[in-house]
Amino acid sequence: MYMQNKRRGSVLIWIGIVALVVIVLLLIFWKPNASQNPSNPGTGTQTGAPQPTFAPQGQTVAGFPKDLILDPNASIGSSYSLNYAASTNQYTAQWNSSMTMAALFAKYTAYFSANGWTITNQQSKPQLDSIYAKNTDGSEANLAIYPQGTGNEVIISYVAQ
Repeated sequence: MYMQNKRRGSVLIWIGIVALVVIVLLLIFWKPNASQNPSNPGTGTQTGAPQPTFAPQGQTVAGFPKDLILDPNASIGSSYSLNYAASTNQYTAQWNSSMTMAALFAKYTAYFSANGWTITNQQSKPQLDSIYAKNTDGSEANLAIYPQGTGNEVIISYVAQ
């Protein structure tokens, strides 16, 4: 039973990491159509997949916990929300930081530990640091930090349930 739960936890962690990589790729390569209103891009017929709602450039989307941005000099690149169900929403923000990857990773590790979060997976590699954490209120956070230009890009998704 313990091995089944451990294996199931590992699968869930990998699913979270894969989802974060997909989000990173979407943020890097997908640009909203300029003719669409950035705060309501899903004006057409919905195909069943949640449609993102974007915040204005330089701002975080409503619902994203601003205390998850630990760099006071962060330059917000993009932010959006996805509504999966009446009680499940994902809020994502991406920003550039001049802090080192090691400093950001240490700051987030300390923040999560001190604020009721349990870090269930973390990895630190030369080109990617990541943390997956769960909060006592049932929310989850998935963080990725990677080099970009002269600084580091930070992407964090927060899922409230």
